[in-house]
Amino acid sequence: IASSFSFVRWGLPAITYAVADALPHTVNEMISEGTLEFLDRFIFDETQVTEQQQGLITARFNELVQRVDSSAKEVNYQLYFRAWGSKEDSVEIPNALALPSGEIILTDKFIELTSSQDEIDSVLLHEIGHVQHRHSLKMAIHGAIVATLVTVIAGDVSGLADMGIGVGSLLV
Repeated sequence: IASSFSFVRWGLPAITYAVADALPHTVNEMISEGTLEFLDRFIFDETQVTEQQQGLITARFNELVQRVDSSAKEVNYQLYFRAWGSKEDSVEIPNALALPSGEIILTDKFIELTSSQDEIDSVLLHEIGHVQHRHSLKMAIHGAIVATLVTVIAGDVSGLADMGIGVGSLLV
């Protein structure tokens, strides 16, 4: 039990980080390929943020990238503005997200809710950190390792869904 716990707690993250850090940035680009187009097609709408405001935020973003990521030559950071949700239904979603390739998206509602450039900067730095530390790639690798281990240990993974439903029903 102690060995299993130790492997899950420390071994698995160590393996995940080692693999993610060894892979070139082109892997992040492959993961992100087509993602923004998919989001634009099915989730996002055209931004209503003015060109002037976009320009100010983008200029500040480019300054931040140069300050915090000296290796920005490898990552092509780009900032996008999108509307997420519907004003008519009052279901706009305030958010910012980073794709592994360095594409960062700010939603209109997020910009509307911020009261200063410092608030926007802190979120942009947070998203740049996700890209720098390869969080998306690490999550993908971790998920693949866990799925592989479950398959090796349990055999056929399709039975896990049945088991999960059964355990959930039992708990309820």
